[in-house]
Amino acid sequence: MPYPQLALRPRTWLLLALIMLFGALVRFADLESAPVGGHGDVAWKGINALDWLDSGVFPYYVWELYAPEPTIVILSGLAMPLTGVSYLAGRTVTAVLGVLFSGFLFGAVWWLMADAPYRRRELAALLAALVVAASLHANYLSRLGMRAAIFPVQCALLTWLVAWAWNRGGWWRWALAGIVLGWMQYTYIPARLFPLVLALWCAHVWLADRERWRARWRGWLVMLAVAVILSLPNIVMFINTPESFTARADTGTAETGGWIWDYDTSAEGGMIAVLLKKTWLELRALGINWNGPYSMIGNPMLPPLFFIGFLFGLGLLIARPRRIETLWPLLAIPIMFFTDLISGAVVDIHGLRQTGVLPYVFILSGVGLAAGWEWALAQVRAPFARHVITGTLIAFALLPALTGLWRYLGEHIPAEYANPATGWRTEQIDVDISRRIIAQPDRAYLVPFDEYNRANIAFLTSQVYRQRHSALDADGILTIPDPPEEVVIVTASDPERIRHDGRLSVWDTRLWVLLRADEALFLPPFTPEQEQTVSDLLNTLEPERLADRSQREIAQFYSVPTPTGLFAPRDVLTFPVQAEFSLPDGTPEIRLVGYDLPAKNLTPGAITYITLYWQTLRPPSEDYEIFAQIWNDAGDSLAGAHDFPNGGMYRTRIWRADEITVTHHWLRLPEDLPTGAYSLAAGLYRVLQNEPLVAAGANANANNDLALSRDLRVMPEFTALQGTPFIHDLRFGDLLTVAAFDMTLAGETVAFDEAWPADPGAGFTLDLHWDVLARSRLDYSLFLHLTAEDDAPPLAQADIPLGTQGLPTGVWYPGDQWHDSVTLMLPDDLPSGTYTLWLGIYYYADNTRLTPVLDGDAQPEGRVRIGHVLIE
Repeated sequence: MPYPQLALRPRTWLLLALIMLFGALVRFADLESAPVGGHGDVAWKGINALDWLDSGVFPYYVWELYAPEPTIVILSGLAMPLTGVSYLAGRTVTAVLGVLFSGFLFGAVWWLMADAPYRRRELAALLAALVVAASLHANYLSRLGMRAAIFPVQCALLTWLVAWAWNRGGWWRWALAGIVLGWMQYTYIPARLFPLVLALWCAHVWLADRERWRARWRGWLVMLAVAVILSLPNIVMFINTPESFTARADTGTAETGGWIWDYDTSAEGGMIAVLLKKTWLELRALGINWNGPYSMIGNPMLPPLFFIGFLFGLGLLIARPRRIETLWPLLAIPIMFFTDLISGAVVDIHGLRQTGVLPYVFILSGVGLAAGWEWALAQVRAPFARHVITGTLIAFALLPALTGLWRYLGEHIPAEYANPATGWRTEQIDVDISRRIIAQPDRAYLVPFDEYNRANIAFLTSQVYRQRHSALDADGILTIPDPPEEVVIVTASDPERIRHDGRLSVWDTRLWVLLRADEALFLPPFTPEQEQTVSDLLNTLEPERLADRSQREIAQFYSVPTPTGLFAPRDVLTFPVQAEFSLPDGTPEIRLVGYDLPAKNLTPGAITYITLYWQTLRPPSEDYEIFAQIWNDAGDSLAGAHDFPNGGMYRTRIWRADEITVTHHWLRLPEDLPTGAYSLAAGLYRVLQNEPLVAAGANANANNDLALSRDLRVMPEFTALQGTPFIHDLRFGDLLTVAAFDMTLAGETVAFDEAWPADPGAGFTLDLHWDVLARSRLDYSLFLHLTAEDDAPPLAQADIPLGTQGLPTGVWYPGDQWHDSVTLMLPDDLPSGTYTLWLGIYYYADNTRLTPVLDGDAQPEGRVRIGHVLIE
């Protein structure tokens, strides 16, 4: 068995260094401004990185991707001390790794061709490295700052290590390969398919080189064992929460990457037709053209010369199918393309989802081009002619990269900035607003909450306003020490523009974030008076108008003296709640102390923000999801919001014990929401454990582990209340007073507290109009009793829940007016005599009665006499 030459010649090192330098030049050129705009994924990772750097929150499960992919977060965090808080942190990481991609692919080809002559190995490895540097597609991916750009680099490194271990042996080489395989599982979802690639490689060498396989099979097991050990956190999570294995795709759409079989593909001829069309586009994207997501101005994966090399590589595979430098890449390509093939139901290929294809296409290209190059040189003997051929090939290798990059940076990028539609499509509006804010870091800004929780704005403004927390102290009092004397109110010209997270944009003019000094403060909702004050300012003042590079107006900045009392201390808990949330072992973590809505009266079909107020009892051990729902009295959830605190911009693990944390969540109410009483249901959900925190307390619903507060209502349509004003002062407890009082007996009007002749079987009807004095959370009922003596049991009675013609008393509020009507039928066999009619209000659950107070006198036994009935 031949052994490879170990030492690389100095010329080889020099050529590899020049290739990597070329790769660095094309990747770092204008990196900060190209590509155009922002990207929510990059911003989300930036926020995660800041939380890791500032608060020690290790980013294992990256919730925005529904996957455990912390690699890009950690690397971006390590880059921030050098680049600052900007997209440049993530872009620098992927650009540097893009340069290393060339070196790793050189090593992969070098060891895949371990038994080839030095000259052939060198040429193939250098050309594979060069195609990485020269591919405009690979260059573009390196500029994104996204996790997908790391994956092909890891594939190249792993291929290098596996080929090295296969040829040289040594358990530590196999262990290094296992480390990279384990690391890949924390970078990008398609890495979960890579063990299939390794299985195919192992099966191939078992068939093609049985002798060496017998000597090396333990190494494959070492690699697998090391990878499994490193992947154990993932494996445990997938076992405990199986849906997390595919959660990213499960939450996608037909356009963004949901499973193809979940969507109607009949318009394209069915699922098979879509798969075939996508496969055809993939073949075209290798070397002809590519106009899909995350491609650079139509450039294919391979420049023209290297596409020819790829075709040569396929020819070599047919001629020598046992060679691993050609068969291993071909075995890997379909598996690495498979994730894109089944993701989404549109006929398009996605530049991120098939990044694992790149190293193996590049390997085949380098190996094939080396063979073609050698063949071309072999056809001529003259040194000069050989130099001309070599120079021509090098020019054809480099010129497309240079001219393509010039077109991209010199023509495409300026045109993108000059296009008014670009700001909307690429989130450049977010970038420009953020840059305008941080350009004057000594000022204070009021930013709409729906603007701030766009990941791009929260992340980029963190360059100056880095500390994120609530503006409420531990007692729920708005507390802003040294409030700014002046504030700049920021509004976007298009507040409903598209969001990267796909959520609908909803601007509630009560909700703002204050940026000042080095902090971003989540404010409680403005009062109606404060909301009106800010609205008046926006309507009367002339703002500074911010335009993007296309001269399209994108935002307004209003510089005003801080309105009086805007940041004055105040208690904000409109609806207090008592619910404590604990881990399953009983350890209490967070308490819900209250909530707020724009109004207690819900409007069917409307979108409404719910503000929740939380108090941490100990440093939260996990990043919890928050759910807020509207329930009817039957316990049905009719509308809900399930998300992370403030769009993920303020995760639970960084909540502070010295504050009441404010979170805002919007939901859309059903159009057909009927009149009735409703409750807010809210709680905390453990994402990885797939369970809610345990709820306890006065407002806790233990069956569902949530807080339940019945304060809300959909009002009936009212007409003007009619009735005879009551001449007495009749109150029930501190809750109700009788505003109007009408009685009829057998259809005739009768007066209060008199004796009324009647016949047995007659009907007595009482109409009452109530003025509500105070809030009660209990649903009371009304009774009418007919007794022979004051202390005798009722001979006849009528009971109704208060609010049968409107809403129950549990959702009556001070200032409300309600009407009730009750009819008592006199018994047909009622003997002659004088009977007393009593009125009372009671709570059905325990029969406790409210005390009637008539003209200042409390009535005994929880009832008031309203008159006598005379039966002759």
